[in-house]
Amino acid sequence: MNAPSPIVDRIRKLLELSKSTNEHEAAAAAARAADLMRKYEIDQAVLAATAPGETPPEEIITDGIGNKDGKSTSWRVLIGQGVAAATGCRQWSSGGRMEAMGTRSAVGTWNYLCQYLAREVDRLAGDAWDDKSTELWSTNPRSWKNAFRVGAAQVIRTRLIEQARSQSASKRTDVATAAAAAIDPNTGLPPSITQALEIIDRDAARVAAEYEAMAKRERFVTRKIGQVSSAGGYAAGRNAGATVHLTGGGRGLPAPAKAIKG
Repeated sequence: MNAPSPIVDRIRKLLELSKSTNEHEAAAAAARAADLMRKYEIDQAVLAATAPGETPPEEIITDGIGNKDGKSTSWRVLIGQGVAAATGCRQWSSGGRMEAMGTRSAVGTWNYLCQYLAREVDRLAGDAWDDKSTELWSTNPRSWKNAFRVGAAQVIRTRLIEQARSQSASKRTDVATAAAAAIDPNTGLPPSITQALEIIDRDAARVAAEYEAMAKRERFVTRKIGQVSSAGGYAAGRNAGATVHLTGGGRGLPAPAKAIKG
């Protein structure tokens, strides 16, 4: 990225507007900013790296998907865990609701990807059953599709975690490049690359500290995913999970752009 693009400037203005005392105006601006950040794959570290002067830390928020009064769905939890690892969020479940804690932009991305991937897995389970139903006449369709979803979700979770590990160094390079290319209009000089890289570590440490304090306070416990009742459905799901596009573009949700042209 060269000088900050019009999209980056637009996001900055929306984030400023999200601090408005007008509650409805602030909510609309925050939602639009999060949508643009997801669409163009911009995170807070890049925004901070290309901003003149010192950038205050992004707000840490908690948001969720589902209903607390509902029943927890193991395969959705698995997907959420993988997405949380990929976005730098911390996740937990309460009844049928998944919650995530992280910076505002990261939680917005977590919400989007969890919904997209769940829809994809659900669609693939239905399509796979329809394709094979004549061969599986003696199999319970509900058990087969549930096992399919668990198998797919496990593979997706693993892929997301591995992707997060492999992209860690790449993200730091992207932030450093953005910082080096951005010019502070007040000084005519680029911002500090070291300071820009510290943003990534700073946000991760803040989220980790807040989550650990809450987990201890609420006495979180770790639960294992139960066994599935259809080996065939599980195997088919694992095969399908290896083919799912991880960053969007499924039916009903848009695909984020791959890059911003400066």
